[in-house]
Amino acid sequence: MKKPVDINKKVEEVLGSLDNIQRAEPQSFFFTRVNARLKRDEKSFWETTGAFLARPAVAIAGLCAILAINVFILIQKETTTSSAPITETSQPQEDENIFAAVNTYDYENLEP
Repeated sequence: MKKPVDINKKVEEVLGSLDNIQRAEPQSFFFTRVNARLKRDEKSFWETTGAFLARPAVAIAGLCAILAINVFILIQKETTTSSAPITETSQPQEDENIFAAVNTYDYENLEP
């Protein structure tokens, strides 16, 4: 547990750091540039594109399109995996090779 003297010292340090604080000021001609930007009539390509994409109808349609594509991919994947014929081969699969390669020691010729 911290001593009250340590806590009081920390509080005094924090309050002392606020002594020489000054008000933040913008760069010169900031308000002039803001007013000029607000008063201009033409909008850039990105402003018009952002305004169009921010409409609720466009956003909902985009989300529905993404969900429809995901569902289509899932259905397509299920039909391709279920229709594939299952055949047994005498050769081990690639996953089985990993486990077979672990036990490659020759235990028969060990000397006592």
